[in-house]
Amino acid sequence: MQKNNSSQFAPKQFIRTIQYLFLLSTRHSVSMMYPLVKRTTMVLLFTSLMLSCTKDMVDLTAPECVNETIDQSQHDDYGFSAATTYLFQGNIVYVFTPSWLLSDAATVIFDGNCNLLCSIDGYSGPTKNLCNGVNFYDNATKQKVIWSK
Repeated sequence: MQKNNSSQFAPKQFIRTIQYLFLLSTRHSVSMMYPLVKRTTMVLLFTSLMLSCTKDMVDLTAPECVNETIDQSQHDDYGFSAATTYLFQGNIVYVFTPSWLLSDAATVIFDGNCNLLCSIDGYSGPTKNLCNGVNFYDNATKQKVIWSK
């Protein structure tokens, strides 16, 4: 008696069929999920960037007077436009750059105890950048901008 081969699957054909169906279902499910995954990733990235970077952020390690000056300057067009830390004569100092709207305003420098060290630039120009008897920009190392408009 002869067996009918048309109703039976050979093991190789069965495995190939299963592999084909798996690949087909995987391809469609991934292609359907890709826009959702992409959109979700973009929303999370954008949200994290927006929450981590704000102009109103103050430096928590700065003295209180520095943070108060930043708070006052945020809404004053003629106030300071940036606050930067420098290493000057072995100490961290806070340099407040005046608004660009003021042509002859001086850059003000405070020490870590909120004492005014000096004011430079301004009307006297870059040739008179003396602070504690030395040229500030020649003897200071910029650390970081802690605030800017």
